[in-house]
Amino acid sequence: MIQLLRQLTPPSHGNREWLTVPSGSEYKVISAEEVLYLRAIHEYTEVVTQKSSSLVTTPLQQMRERLDPEAFWHIRRGAIVNVSAIESIHRTFRGLLEINVRDRATFLPVSAAYAHRFRVRSGV
Repeated sequence: MIQLLRQLTPPSHGNREWLTVPSGSEYKVISAEEVLYLRAIHEYTEVVTQKSSSLVTTPLQQMRERLDPEAFWHIRRGAIVNVSAIESIHRTFRGLLEINVRDRATFLPVSAAYAHRFRVRSGV
């Protein structure tokens, strides 16, 4: 099994097209397109898809380095979202932004440091 995992593990450089996550005594292979968002939870990274949520021991920063930065945006220190998974963006009564993730009843707050990605620019 270790031999198989080594074959499935992509090189540590470049963008990943898929991730391996633990599922009981096995590992699931998830395409990067299926990932809705990732977030840091203590010393783990939660990988969330439409159908499941898995905890991996790889730090969020390392996951970020391996994913396509055009497809996965950092929205706060402890969260990265798949841009194609964003259903809508809301402004809270305090003026902060929240992302509504498609296929999940989840709202992720956007920190001020990353809010510039969601500003609407006027003009052509």
